[in-house]
Amino acid sequence: MIIFMVTAGMQALFNVVDYEKNTKKPTREGNERRYYIAAEEIIWDYAPSGLDQFTAKPLTSPHSDSVTFFEKGEKRIGGKYKKAVYREYTSDTFKTQKQRTQQEQHLGILGKDYIEKFLQLLQFDIPF
Repeated sequence: MIIFMVTAGMQALFNVVDYEKNTKKPTREGNERRYYIAAEEIIWDYAPSGLDQFTAKPLTSPHSDSVTFFEKGEKRIGGKYKKAVYREYTSDTFKTQKQRTQQEQHLGILGKDYIEKFLQLLQFDIPF
């Protein structure tokens, strides 16, 4: 595709010259909020009930569509995988995990915030 564009005449030459524009230094506006985030390794169970929600049969039933993904064996890892999740903590000590209300469970790692606000994230990666 690139060769075609060049041979078809889609090329240009530019002459870049020094240009100084007097601009103001950017400033932060709004409130500063700090979030203490840790990446933690967990075992994530993709089917905690172990049942197909449509047929109510076990996900590892022979000849089921799901057996390929949920059977654990020599060449299969089953329906539980290691996964990194982000958890929010109350301070930079990363000792107390921040509790969420039922209404906040779906909000992801940061929770509610505003686009115009400045965020400072302090991340702590726990070695796996």
